[in-house]
Amino acid sequence: MAAKSSPRAPARRRRGGCGWRSTGGMASPWSPNPPPAPARRRRVRRDVAYTQAAGASPHPPLLLPKLPGVQNRKRDCVKHNPPLPPSSTTTTLPPFDPLAEESVIASLMVDEGAADRIAGLVSERDFFRDSNRWAYQACIALWRRGEAVNQVTVAHELSRAGRLEDVGGLAYLARLTSELPTPVGCESYAKLVHGDGVCRRVITFGSDLVRRAYRGEHDIDAVLASAADELARLWEDARVGDKP
Repeated sequence: MAAKSSPRAPARRRRGGCGWRSTGGMASPWSPNPPPAPARRRRVRRDVAYTQAAGASPHPPLLLPKLPGVQNRKRDCVKHNPPLPPSSTTTTLPPFDPLAEESVIASLMVDEGAADRIAGLVSERDFFRDSNRWAYQACIALWRRGEAVNQVTVAHELSRAGRLEDVGGLAYLARLTSELPTPVGCESYAKLVHGDGVCRRVITFGSDLVRRAYRGEHDIDAVLASAADELARLWEDARVGDKP
């Protein structure tokens, strides 16, 4: 009797040379290492990451076709609708000299005859800062009443008006007299303050004139007449106190 042969083991399937089979970009279940990603995909991702880090858009700009008449309409719109004038609330300060303003007040408190030489060269509206304007008003009020002008009398006058603490108290007046360069040039200080005040009024006049022109007032003759009168007043104001 012939001997039974032992059952034959199934033949094992041999792998290919690469060790993995392409499954649409995915690794084979029996592959030890996944296939490398396509080089083009990695390069595109690096470009996108670079453009996003640089703050630019990875997509090209959309180019619209040029339509006839569009540029003309845009130019006409800009022509008939010019930009609005700058508003009064601007970050740029108007012309003023704080040292000259303080030197005028200090000269009035230090030099007894300074008021006689300064009163005709500068007015209270020429002072830009409220504290300096109030102190000048107190000095001139004392001078017109024939009283002495010094730290004590000026402080008392400001206290009566309820503005001593607003200007900075006695420390403000003491600082002015201690930092005064010299009272000899009080006329020059007053002219500087007056010139800055005239410049500020010219700026206000020009801004008002521009706003009236933008409103499109139909009575242009009245606008020009009032502008001429105001300009003449500014001209006379600028020449007040001028000496050869």
